[in-house]
Amino acid sequence: MSNTEIDAADFATLIRRGDIRNGVAEVMGQNPIGIKRSKRLLSEFNQLDSVHQGLMMDWSRSPDMPLPIGDQKWYVEEIARHEMAHIVVAKALGFSTSEVTLVLNSPDGSHVGTSVINLDCQTSSLSEVSAYLDRRVIVFLAGYIAESDDASVRNSCVNSPFTNKNAESDLQKALELIQIKSNIERVSHQNSNDKILHSLALRSLTIVEANFSVISALAQRFADRIELYEQRISWMGSEIDEQPEIQHIVKAY
Repeated sequence: MSNTEIDAADFATLIRRGDIRNGVAEVMGQNPIGIKRSKRLLSEFNQLDSVHQGLMMDWSRSPDMPLPIGDQKWYVEEIARHEMAHIVVAKALGFSTSEVTLVLNSPDGSHVGTSVINLDCQTSSLSEVSAYLDRRVIVFLAGYIAESDDASVRNSCVNSPFTNKNAESDLQKALELIQIKSNIERVSHQNSNDKILHSLALRSLTIVEANFSVISALAQRFADRIELYEQRISWMGSEIDEQPEIQHIVKAY
């Protein structure tokens, strides 16, 4: 479903014109799933009695109020660990970091998280570039590895990185950097890329485990600030550096 702001008047105009599919697509997104979902919901709505249809229409005219996250707190902590792992592992590898943000959009788990890692290291030779790429990949992989508070689950992530849907973007970035590294080092076999990924995932896991107490403490404190869906929270780089646990990061360089 699209997060784009919808103009209700445009939606109504399309429906009145008979362009129902595009009207629905404006709201549900340009995909068959959204269209099918809309058809099913409209059919079910039509089967409600007049009292319940009236309740729905009254609700549609009521002001939008942010919903409390309630029993989703555990999930907020999980995705907060993802972002804090990027920050902590980056610092463990010698990078400086900036802002980290988090928004939990809805009860279905939709969220947006960001963590800013600064490029402030020497990359004037191919060997330095290759080493930099290794460190960046390790940081990308740290997020999904650190999500679980169960050490056995974190260990299993190294062997099956592509099963974590929350990490798709990070993994794609990591694979792109690994391909660049292979190009620099003139490695041509796909198996070599897989081996590099596994090797760097193991290194990432080692750093995550050495710093998991720091990651977990920061994530819990950060997540405690979210009370409502769609509430954006952030720490600036200076605020992160002020957290007492930062002084206990186990360095990896």
